[in-house]
Amino acid sequence: MQPTIIAALRRISRFVALFVVAALFGGLALAIPATGAHAAVVASSGGPGEKFGFATGADILWNRTPAEQAAELDTIASAGTKWVRFDISWDTVQPFGPAWYDWSQPDRLVLAANARGLHALGVLTYTPQWARQARCSNDRACPPADDGQFAAYARAAAVHYGSSVTAWEVWNEPNWEPFWRSPNAADYVALLKPTYTAIKSVQPNSTVVSGGLAPYGDLNRTAVDPLVALSSPVNFVTAMYAAGARGYFDALGHHPYAYPYAPMDCCAGWNAVLQTPMLHAVMAANGDGSKPIWGTEAGAPTAGPSSVSEAQQADWVRQYVQMWNNWSFTGPLMFFSVRDLGTSSNNTDHFGFTRVDLSPKPAYTALIQSLAAIGGMGPIAGATGVSPFVKVGAPSQAVAVRAAGGYYVMSSTGRVEAFGGAPYYGAPSFPPGLAKDMAVMPDGAGYVVLDAWGGVHRFGSASNLQSLPDTYWPGWDIARSIKITPDGKGLAVLDGWGGVHWAGGTVNLQAGWWKGWDIARALALTPDGRGIYVLDAWGGIHTAGTASYRGGPFWPGWDIARDIVVTPSGNGYAVLDGFGGIHPVGDAPTQVTPGFTSGDTWRSLALKPS
Repeated sequence: MQPTIIAALRRISRFVALFVVAALFGGLALAIPATGAHAAVVASSGGPGEKFGFATGADILWNRTPAEQAAELDTIASAGTKWVRFDISWDTVQPFGPAWYDWSQPDRLVLAANARGLHALGVLTYTPQWARQARCSNDRACPPADDGQFAAYARAAAVHYGSSVTAWEVWNEPNWEPFWRSPNAADYVALLKPTYTAIKSVQPNSTVVSGGLAPYGDLNRTAVDPLVALSSPVNFVTAMYAAGARGYFDALGHHPYAYPYAPMDCCAGWNAVLQTPMLHAVMAANGDGSKPIWGTEAGAPTAGPSSVSEAQQADWVRQYVQMWNNWSFTGPLMFFSVRDLGTSSNNTDHFGFTRVDLSPKPAYTALIQSLAAIGGMGPIAGATGVSPFVKVGAPSQAVAVRAAGGYYVMSSTGRVEAFGGAPYYGAPSFPPGLAKDMAVMPDGAGYVVLDAWGGVHRFGSASNLQSLPDTYWPGWDIARSIKITPDGKGLAVLDGWGGVHWAGGTVNLQAGWWKGWDIARALALTPDGRGIYVLDAWGGIHTAGTASYRGGPFWPGWDIARDIVVTPSGNGYAVLDGFGGIHPVGDAPTQVTPGFTSGDTWRSLALKPS
């Protein structure tokens, strides 16, 4: 940058800057680094995706090729959710007796889930024929004749998987006849107690979830049909405590299905979502108020009896996320399921958030948007479907992709959300408006965040960057864009006047400088690292080095241009305007959906890896 602007930017003294911070933000702990430090600061939890996921049952294990299984897990990770629930069934691991094990099917899925940063919830359920009670020996839903044998299996599973699976659910829907023959809370607790003890003996830090309760029964039918009433989740949990369940689970399993009602509609006697606070009240009355409720299945079908439209399914997802996230006593919620299981007229084939071919239903996009909103993000467009671009809108400030897959979105507070299996490395925490841009390391193992004052915050492998640009102007909202050089050794920061500040590389290029005029909006580097593009607010594109101007949009006098991305070949680029228009030039992809929206909303653009 020119010496004049450097002098001007430094006129604000350190003392004045700190006074401004104290006056504006009071007791807030700001994440603004001292000059030369630019250190990573307060890390967030990793985002709302930690509280959501998908239940896949046994279908993903037995009815998928390895490639299909991988695609389904990619779809889960791409939504930004972190949990996958599936059966690790006793009858499939030990079908021939207590001395025989076959972990091959769940092993493959656990390894694939872990590789994508997903947490596995293993459902220990169903009895092999050799271990069933005599009264129902031809049915896998038959309870075991010896609860200790089931506990021994659970212990073996915990030993086998170690740190790869640290959350276990003990049976599936033990309050409902199809999944536990002749359900009875006392019988279930007799299984739960030794199983909990067995798992904890080898995995003391694991989470043991009681079997997710089916949305069955009716709270109000005690006098008319006591068996139906006792199967109701609230009554069943009450009976579990009476049978001594306290101390033998870490989280209560619940299946908060609402359909054919919306999650926020109708009556608590039938709507299992609305029974969630009632379940917590029972827990609190029994001294377990500090334990969470895990929703290990929920959803609605889009075809078949009692189905809803795809638009309704999407709206219900928004309601689920809002309600579940607002309750302080809830753990993860897992939707059934990520994909449709088939095309029959049976509604159980149509609970998917995607169709059989994994094309997304509106519910999938609704989930991504709902999680983004919880994280302080604006809309995300293009992450699903065929668009080669991903763009984000306010209050999001930046989107950045990894060459190895996945992408990140950053809010104006600095919060970073990881999608598509991209690993999360932490994030700063600012008052709204102070975060400006982010960039991903070429190795995909870290990223940097730029604040409005020019502070550079490093995470993951970016912490190894040896030098940082001298860009810290406390109290002045002037930093605009940041890029990492293709070799991963250098950084470039763009200020609002068009100055480009370099560190750690041999290149020191400038494409324009408009003293005193906050007109520069975005910076892009050529693939060879020896050229730059600077986008101004009117859509003007300014080049230096090996960058080549190829034309593009221009709206003189109108501050509407927002971002620019360069193609991998370096022979094209695309410009994003505030209304969401994507303007390709050269060899940039021309299928630029999604298109315009009303209002100056859109802020950042990324090109997906080819």
